[in-house]
Amino acid sequence: MAFSKILVALSRTDTLEQPALKRALTLRNGAKLELLRCVYEPNLEGSPLVTREEDYIDVRDALVHEAANGLRDIVDELRKRGETVDATVVWDYPVYQGIIRRALATNADLVVSESLRAIGPRRLSSADWDLVLNCPVPLLMVKSDGTAAYGHVAAAVDPFHTRAKPAALDEVIVAEAADAARTFGARFSAVHCVVPFAQIVPFEREGKRPPAEAEANLIDTSREAVARLLAKHGVDAQAARILRGPPGRMLPEFVEREGVGLLTMGALSRAQMADLVIGSTAAEVLDNVECDLLIVKPPRFFETVAARIRKEPLTEPLFYPF
Repeated sequence: MAFSKILVALSRTDTLEQPALKRALTLRNGAKLELLRCVYEPNLEGSPLVTREEDYIDVRDALVHEAANGLRDIVDELRKRGETVDATVVWDYPVYQGIIRRALATNADLVVSESLRAIGPRRLSSADWDLVLNCPVPLLMVKSDGTAAYGHVAAAVDPFHTRAKPAALDEVIVAEAADAARTFGARFSAVHCVVPFAQIVPFEREGKRPPAEAEANLIDTSREAVARLLAKHGVDAQAARILRGPPGRMLPEFVEREGVGLLTMGALSRAQMADLVIGSTAAEVLDNVECDLLIVKPPRFFETVAARIRKEPLTEPLFYPF
């Protein structure tokens, strides 16, 4: 799990005690590290108290410089500790696009973030979901305190490619997760959920319920499919774990029971739809697991994103030392 450039998206600049920053520092292993604070205040737009363009610019610049001052203190302290860190502040909107623009401009191969809420619940915000859906490079969403070593890395896979999932996405998921497990000397599991028919149709239908042996065969078929996927990446079939039940319930339970520190998942784009969407199952998992999440995309996903976002930020970025 070697990176050349890690971009850390910060939601605040008043403290070093941020899980995403802590995790990025443990992962860098020689990689370049850049801290990014993307600033935007939606309440400033159309405010009856800010009617002149020059007043808007004054307030905007004040907010940017406030963030820059805080970020300068963070970088200065990290440099005192011997860390080589760069930093950028930019006024940009939407915030998730500002993060993606910076990641692409700097050729980052990992984006590290925690919830973009500066305060409040640790559940993912709408901006977090937008970043999960659209970030074209691997996104590490930190939900832990950012300090514990990864002792167990899991990959959530679907070898039957349901819900229009591209087959290549599972390849990426397993490759990234297995690489992470090797890097950290961690246990590795590839997890697939099989939903019993009784949970899909929880009522009797004469002649419609499959025999018990059919569901047993589905479990075996699923294990064999996951094993074939693992074999492509040099991983023993013993790493395959088949769970009986819906992923939204079973994956969070598995993470807690098995002490998973990092769960790797894919986020999908549905090309036939006007917007990118994330399935309700994946959304339930991402919101309810209490471990770090590595979100990856299928090959060539960049082309989808490039057509959807502006190439330039709203304002010129400020760079450390500001």
